[in-house]
Amino acid sequence: MSPSSQDHPPRLRAPQGKATVWIILLALLLAIGGAWYYFSSGLLRINISEAEILERLNEKLPITKTYLYVFKITFESPRVTLQADTKRINAGLDLALEITLLNDPEPLRGSLDASAGVRYSPKDSAFYLQDPEIVALRVDNLDASMVERTRGVLEQAIDSYFKTQPIYRLSERQTHAAAKAVLRKVDIGDGQLTLHLGPEEPGAGVLPDEANDH
Repeated sequence: MSPSSQDHPPRLRAPQGKATVWIILLALLLAIGGAWYYFSSGLLRINISEAEILERLNEKLPITKTYLYVFKITFESPRVTLQADTKRINAGLDLALEITLLNDPEPLRGSLDASAGVRYSPKDSAFYLQDPEIVALRVDNLDASMVERTRGVLEQAIDSYFKTQPIYRLSERQTHAAAKAVLRKVDIGDGQLTLHLGPEEPGAGVLPDEANDH
């Protein structure tokens, strides 16, 4: 036996294959545990400011569409106010309206304000306004006999716009974290809309107002 082998006895080493397997298993367990804690603790929160919502709603404006072959509606100049007491978003728009039955040479001008909730679409990882209710409507020189019918058409028009224009879209990293998550809670405070995503549970959805209180 050579002197070098006497001075330095062979070292014991763990089999590399088994060590690698244990490291991978440990990493998977930590990831699963972290994801469970992430959702069960309700830590996936998205904060959106009024300015961000306004910027999103303004992206495709002005927009013009015709409804029922009679009402030609143009939306422009959006406004946004977050309502902390109702946890809804007040979205306003200026509008131009042409009603072919009236044969008006110029479109009627006006504005509307609608109160809307929020929904989450897992399909495209985005949040949209939903179920708008017109709370204020003004259309200059509109014939009184057309007011209610016009209100109904405008509600349809603004609902159509909200369904196609997201107010926020998750990043790639957020989308991965929110896989199979649902919108559990909506909060509004300090000029911010806070959306809480969590695991889907039987009967789960947006929590009722009394469950949102801290």
